[in-house]
Amino acid sequence: DKIIAISEYVKKSIIKIYNIEPKKITVIHRGVDLNFFNSNNLKDKDIINFMRKNFIPFDKKIILFPGRLTEWKGQLQFIEILKRIKNKDIFCIFVGDNKNINYLKKLNKKIYENNLEHMCKILGNQKNMPLIYKFSHIVVSAPLKGEGFGRTIAEAMAMKRLIIAYDFGGVKEQIQDLPAINRVSPLNQDELLNKIVQCIEINDSEYINLTNKYYNIVLNKFTTKNMIDKTIELYQSL
Repeated sequence: DKIIAISEYVKKSIIKIYNIEPKKITVIHRGVDLNFFNSNNLKDKDIINFMRKNFIPFDKKIILFPGRLTEWKGQLQFIEILKRIKNKDIFCIFVGDNKNINYLKKLNKKIYENNLEHMCKILGNQKNMPLIYKFSHIVVSAPLKGEGFGRTIAEAMAMKRLIIAYDFGGVKEQIQDLPAINRVSPLNQDELLNKIVQCIEINDSEYINLTNKYYNIVLNKFTTKNMIDKTIELYQSL
């Protein structure tokens, strides 16, 4: 009777591939739990202990690249970006499901071959993502193809972390109201590099102003409550 699409991007894909009547499809964006992704729940000592245990430097700006370790998520291509960053006061962490052993080996090899062990680390799957977002300065989304929604962006916005993302797929709908510094033309590595350099230089007050706006966008559009309410409403309408 009805189809739920998790983004406008997915709705358009359904129409194009299956030639389904647009009126039959309702877009209900995915959401994040603001009680879980909440900075106030985190203790400084837990963050310090985690960083010490995982040898994450305290004196550098942390770039977080969250996402399953798999070819299309773009980690290998991001190594090329890290190679070109002249600012040595950064440290990148790759966080996400690392069951793909062959890809994990490939990623480790690329880090080693480019002598980047001093500025990046693979942490693999982590349960306490709010804690990792909290100590990160910039969160990057740079997959090789558009994602259906791309929930790590909404999570990072909820945690008031600076984001840089390829402007396509379902992510486009989350970042469309953000300034140019947060949005990168898909697969444009030069632009991605430039935006990272700009974001590293942002001062504290600008950072806070920008990330407070993110939080309000998530609050208004991308919460789990919103997602659940709209889903129940759709079922009840049938």
